Amino acid sequence: VQPKANLEIVKLCNKTYNLMDFAKYLESQMTLRSDKDTKGVMENLYAQWKDKIVIEFEDSRLEEKYPEYKTLLKEYHDGILLFDVTDKNVWSKAVKDTAGLREFYNKNKNKYMWQERVDVNFYKCADEKIAKEVRSMLVKKKTDKEITEMINKKSQLNLMIVSTVIFKGENPFLDKNWKQGIIVDNYKNDAEKKVEVIVINKIIPASPKTLLEAKGQVTADYQNYLEVEWIKYLKNKYPVVVNQDVLKTVTAQ
Repeated sequence: VQPKANLEIVKLCNKTYNLMDFAKYLESQMTLRSDKDTKGVMENLYAQWKDKIVIEFEDSRLEEKYPEYKTLLKEYHDGILLFDVTDKNVWSKAVKDTAGLREFYNKNKNKYMWQERVDVNFYKCADEKIAKEVRSMLVKKKTDKEITEMINKKSQLNLMIVSTVIFKGENPFLDKNWKQGIIVDNYKNDAEKKVEVIVINKIIPASPKTLLEAKGQVTADYQNYLEVEWIKYLKNKYPVVVNQDVLKTVTAQ
């Protein structure tokens, strides 16, 4: 006599399900229920279980029934693997490998250059009279603090000093007066309705950026470098052999 636990109750193609399979499903669905309608509850759970195993069975055969789905699934699988291994060997490595990043920067620092630039002060004056006073005080080597205290004694709007760095080519007026010292002509800034006295404190020659200043570009270039080196390594370790006969049949189509 066949044990009741092994009693076959459902068969899908070559796959069979016995009473024990249904019992395990019942155990997973156990909740407090009234014992007045045991038969109805069992019939409902049995119907749910059959639907569940039919769907699971169909899911298990999707790749067999639908070759396009199998191909798509493989593409996703391979794509995720490629992403993970590339992230490990290229993208994340470029961010985490600080020693390698610095070494790469030191070998290529002349690729990350600041152009020639000037350290400049703009003395933005309310009118030409104030600009003249400011120029006179600059000639007398007064400090910016002394100039501001004197000029803005009556109004804080008389003078504003802006210190900045300007690259060659950014300011046409400065390009024409590219030398250290006080620029001779008062520059009328029509947009701000100010008269400016401009002082070029120093000309800063072209020079490499620090790693911190160029970190974004250096990291991107280091990633490209790591990718090229990784592909070289893979090609050497796993030589690619093209089947010319098969290739001809593909290109002939």
